[in-house]
Amino acid sequence: MNYQVLIVDDEALAIRGIEAGVDWEKIGVAQVFTASNIRQAKEILKNQAIDIMLCDIEMPQGNGLELLAWVRDNRLAVETIILTCHADFDYARKALQLGSLDYMLKAIPYSDLEAIILRAIAKLEKDRELTQSSQYGELWQKNQPLLLEQFWADIASGVISASAEIIQQASVERGIIFTDDIDVLPLLVYYIRPEKDQASDSIEKALLENLRSVFSMEKHPERQLHVIQRSQDSLLFVISALHAEDGKPQNILPALLKYCYDLRRQTGYDLYFYVGNVVKADSLALTVCQIKTLAENDVALSSNVGFLGEQIEKPAQVKGFDLNIWSDMIAEKAYGRLIDEVSGYLGELVSSGSIDKHTLQQFHQDFLQMIYSMLRQKKIQAHLLLDDEISNKLFERSSLTVKDMLN
Repeated sequence: MNYQVLIVDDEALAIRGIEAGVDWEKIGVAQVFTASNIRQAKEILKNQAIDIMLCDIEMPQGNGLELLAWVRDNRLAVETIILTCHADFDYARKALQLGSLDYMLKAIPYSDLEAIILRAIAKLEKDRELTQSSQYGELWQKNQPLLLEQFWADIASGVISASAEIIQQASVERGIIFTDDIDVLPLLVYYIRPEKDQASDSIEKALLENLRSVFSMEKHPERQLHVIQRSQDSLLFVISALHAEDGKPQNILPALLKYCYDLRRQTGYDLYFYVGNVVKADSLALTVCQIKTLAENDVALSSNVGFLGEQIEKPAQVKGFDLNIWSDMIAEKAYGRLIDEVSGYLGELVSSGSIDKHTLQQFHQDFLQMIYSMLRQKKIQAHLLLDDEISNKLFERSSLTVKDMLN
């Protein structure tokens, strides 16, 4: 089935970037509409069968949250993805409560955006399948594991509002056995696969098996483990039916670290776990948002396991660097010295705990400014050097982690 997408952003450059950067045909999108304000967006939504909406927050004539509320109030079957420059939990919480599928910071790699759009398409397809299968008890029973997975996915993403009463009502409507005293633990796994292994099925199966062991599921059959979100290099799990006597999430640290070591030795995979707090269902969406932010800011990848509340506060000031000295090194073709200088500078930021996603992006922009300035002086067009497939892939990933930056 072909889908229709609406991009809502008051920045024409942002719209053109998404239109050009996403491979729409590959992910099954037939037509892309654009709007620069809320009024235009509403007209398109009224007159076109829009399936997915990519929406900014701050815009003239009303903001994206108001548009989300309008979509919800009019009961439009539209999956919404917020793209914004605002790393603000209040915005994220409001967007999730209004039914946004995800809340992403701008400058997201286009491959990740394609993965999120594919997740929205998958959800649309699942919802339509669910509507059709609800009439048949036998088919419903067969799909019960999928329904349960989707139930927790919808709570985590905010499709089901963060309210104990609404969650309970949704469980009844979907035929899910649920009580509001159930505790859940979200766990995000980011993985770096070896170059020869490009399949994610094997790592998902291995993780499921290991986590079932970590959480003693054979001894506690009431516990359930679900993969509720998948992307190109990460999996989001939720473990339900935990109890207060199970202790703090930190108690699983030795088992996770051992698994990271064993898997890397056996397969070459590098794993990074980001563990949330044990919470009630109505706090799951916010906790998931927090561990995603924790993961995004862990550009140093200095530890294989991170827990909410243990991240180091970034110092108020970050040590600067001298672009002129580095420019001279390039001019002198002292590339080895330059690599050592850049590695040393980023290494100092990692050691002092003063680097996060924002800091790494600023460094990336300043370094590019230096490169482009030198190319201009030499009257060399950048695309002649940097417009090959390998360079584009490296550029796309360069501001994700320190390791990617140094590649």
